Amino acid sequence: MKKKMIVLLLNFLYLLAMVGWILIPDTVVNYPLMQAEDNNYYLERTWDHKSNAMGSIFLEQLSSPDLTDLNTIVYGHNMNDGSMFASIRNYATQEYYDAHPVIYISTPDFNYRLDLIAGFLTEPTSFAYANNFDEPEQFMAYIESIQSMSTFKSDVEVTEE
Repeated sequence: MKKKMIVLLLNFLYLLAMVGWILIPDTVVNYPLMQAEDNNYYLERTWDHKSNAMGSIFLEQLSSPDLTDLNTIVYGHNMNDGSMFASIRNYATQEYYDAHPVIYISTPDFNYRLDLIAGFLTEPTSFAYANNFDEPEQFMAYIESIQSMSTFKSDVEVTEE
Protein backbone atom coordinates (compact mmCIF):
# COMPACT_ATOMS: atom_id res chain seq x y z
CA MET A 1 0.00 0.00 0.00
CA LYS A 2 2.76 2.48 0.80
CA LYS A 3 4.34 1.98 -2.60
CA LYS A 4 1.09 2.87 -4.39
CA MET A 5 0.65 6.01 -2.30
CA ILE A 6 4.19 7.12 -3.09
CA VAL A 7 3.61 6.58 -6.82
CA LEU A 8 0.39 8.60 -6.63
CA LEU A 9 2.17 11.42 -4.84
CA LEU A 10 4.97 11.45 -7.42
CA ASN A 11 2.43 11.54 -10.23
CA PHE A 12 0.65 14.46 -8.59
CA LEU A 13 3.91 16.36 -8.22
CA TYR A 14 4.67 15.68 -11.88
CA LEU A 15 1.35 17.23 -12.83
CA LEU A 16 1.87 20.60 -11.20
CA ALA A 17 -0.12 22.23 -14.01
CA MET A 18 -3.10 19.99 -13.28
CA VAL A 19 -5.82 22.03 -11.62
CA GLY A 20 -8.27 19.15 -11.29
CA TRP A 21 -10.11 16.31 -12.96
CA ILE A 22 -13.16 16.56 -15.25
CA LEU A 23 -15.75 13.80 -15.58
CA ILE A 24 -19.04 13.49 -17.44
CA PRO A 25 -20.49 10.18 -16.24
CA ASP A 26 -21.15 7.51 -18.87
CA THR A 27 -19.11 9.35 -21.51
CA VAL A 28 -15.44 9.32 -22.52
CA VAL A 29 -14.87 12.62 -20.72
CA ASN A 30 -12.72 11.51 -17.79
CA TYR A 31 -9.49 13.49 -17.95
CA PRO A 32 -7.00 15.61 -16.05
CA LEU A 33 -7.90 19.29 -16.24
CA MET A 34 -4.83 21.34 -17.04
CA GLN A 35 -4.00 25.06 -17.12
CA ALA A 36 -1.05 27.04 -18.43
CA GLU A 37 -0.10 30.70 -18.72
CA ASP A 38 -0.67 30.40 -22.48
CA ASN A 39 -3.79 28.76 -23.95
CA ASN A 40 -1.72 27.40 -26.83
CA TYR A 41 0.42 25.24 -24.54
CA TYR A 42 -2.07 22.36 -24.09
CA LEU A 43 -3.58 22.57 -27.58
CA GLU A 44 -1.09 19.97 -28.76
CA ARG A 45 0.37 18.64 -25.50
CA THR A 46 -0.93 15.89 -23.29
CA TRP A 47 -1.22 16.14 -19.51
CA ASP A 48 2.32 14.73 -19.25
CA HIS A 49 3.65 17.48 -21.54
CA LYS A 50 4.22 15.21 -24.55
CA SER A 51 3.55 16.53 -28.05
CA ASN A 52 0.27 15.13 -29.37
CA ALA A 53 -2.44 16.49 -31.70
CA MET A 54 -5.11 15.43 -29.16
CA GLY A 55 -3.84 17.98 -26.70
CA SER A 56 -5.45 18.15 -23.27
CA ILE A 57 -8.61 19.38 -21.63
CA PHE A 58 -7.64 22.72 -20.10
CA LEU A 59 -8.91 25.87 -18.44
CA GLU A 60 -8.73 29.22 -20.16
CA GLN A 61 -5.53 30.92 -19.03
CA LEU A 62 -7.53 33.79 -17.47
CA SER A 63 -9.95 31.49 -15.61
CA SER A 64 -9.43 31.06 -11.91
CA PRO A 65 -8.04 27.56 -11.21
CA ASP A 66 -10.36 27.27 -8.20
CA LEU A 67 -13.41 27.69 -10.49
CA THR A 68 -14.65 30.82 -8.70
CA ASP A 69 -15.35 32.82 -11.88
CA LEU A 70 -18.97 33.33 -12.89
CA ASN A 71 -18.10 31.70 -16.21
CA THR A 72 -15.19 29.26 -16.19
CA ILE A 73 -14.05 28.37 -19.70
CA VAL A 74 -12.81 24.84 -20.42
CA TYR A 75 -11.26 23.91 -23.78
CA GLY A 76 -10.76 20.55 -25.43
CA HIS A 77 -10.50 19.13 -28.94
CA ASN A 78 -13.42 17.54 -30.77
CA MET A 79 -11.53 14.44 -31.93
CA ASN A 80 -12.75 12.34 -34.86
CA ASP A 81 -11.98 9.14 -32.91
CA GLY A 82 -14.57 10.12 -30.26
CA SER A 83 -12.03 11.02 -27.57
CA MET A 84 -11.45 14.21 -25.61
CA PHE A 85 -14.47 16.57 -26.02
CA ALA A 86 -15.94 14.84 -29.10
CA SER A 87 -19.01 13.73 -27.15
CA ILE A 88 -19.83 17.34 -26.25
CA ARG A 89 -21.35 17.77 -29.72
CA ASN A 90 -24.04 15.27 -28.68
CA TYR A 91 -25.55 17.94 -26.45
CA ALA A 92 -27.22 19.13 -29.65
CA THR A 93 -30.07 16.80 -28.69
CA GLN A 94 -32.37 16.98 -25.70
CA GLU A 95 -32.04 13.23 -25.23
CA TYR A 96 -28.28 13.42 -24.73
CA TYR A 97 -28.62 16.28 -22.27
CA ASP A 98 -31.31 14.36 -20.36
CA ALA A 99 -28.90 11.40 -20.04
CA HIS A 100 -25.86 13.58 -19.13
CA PRO A 101 -27.05 16.76 -17.38
CA VAL A 102 -24.08 17.05 -15.01
CA ILE A 103 -20.34 17.58 -15.23
CA TYR A 104 -18.10 16.91 -12.25
CA ILE A 105 -14.82 18.70 -11.65
CA SER A 106 -12.60 17.80 -8.72
CA THR A 107 -9.89 20.19 -7.60
CA PRO A 108 -7.45 19.78 -4.71
CA ASP A 109 -9.78 21.90 -2.56
CA PHE A 110 -13.30 21.01 -3.66
CA ASN A 111 -15.49 18.66 -5.67
CA TYR A 112 -17.89 20.50 -7.96
CA ARG A 113 -21.16 19.29 -9.44
CA LEU A 114 -21.95 21.45 -12.47
CA ASP A 115 -25.58 21.31 -13.57
CA LEU A 116 -25.66 22.29 -17.22
CA ILE A 117 -27.89 25.23 -18.12
CA ALA A 118 -27.20 25.68 -21.86
CA GLY A 119 -25.25 24.33 -24.79
CA PHE A 120 -24.82 25.37 -28.40
CA LEU A 121 -22.27 25.47 -31.21
CA THR A 122 -20.48 28.77 -31.56
CA GLU A 123 -17.42 30.43 -33.06
CA PRO A 124 -14.13 30.93 -31.17
CA THR A 125 -14.75 34.68 -31.03
CA SER A 126 -18.29 34.34 -29.65
CA PHE A 127 -19.69 36.37 -26.77
CA ALA A 128 -20.17 32.99 -25.05
CA TYR A 129 -16.53 33.10 -23.94
CA ALA A 130 -17.11 36.18 -21.78
CA ASN A 131 -15.86 35.72 -18.25
CA ASN A 132 -15.84 39.21 -16.81
CA PHE A 133 -19.13 40.68 -15.62
CA ASP A 134 -19.08 44.03 -13.82
CA GLU A 135 -22.67 43.88 -12.58
CA PRO A 136 -25.01 41.02 -11.67
CA GLU A 137 -27.44 42.30 -14.31
CA GLN A 138 -24.78 41.77 -17.02
CA PHE A 139 -24.32 38.20 -15.91
CA MET A 140 -28.06 37.51 -15.88
CA ALA A 141 -28.41 39.01 -19.40
CA TYR A 142 -25.58 36.69 -20.51
CA ILE A 143 -27.39 33.68 -18.98
CA GLU A 144 -30.63 34.62 -20.77
CA SER A 145 -28.75 34.92 -24.08
CA ILE A 146 -27.07 31.54 -23.87
CA GLN A 147 -30.25 29.84 -22.69
CA SER A 148 -32.15 31.28 -25.66
CA MET A 149 -29.53 29.78 -28.00
CA SER A 150 -29.30 26.41 -26.26
CA THR A 151 -29.99 23.20 -28.18
CA PHE A 152 -31.48 21.65 -25.03
CA LYS A 153 -33.85 22.81 -22.33
CA SER A 154 -32.57 22.76 -18.76
CA ASP A 155 -34.75 23.24 -15.68
CA VAL A 156 -31.78 24.54 -13.66
CA GLU A 157 -32.59 27.95 -12.21
CA VAL A 158 -29.81 30.54 -12.24
CA THR A 159 -29.89 33.44 -9.81
CA GLU A 160 -27.63 36.46 -9.29
CA GLU A 161 -26.26 34.95 -6.09
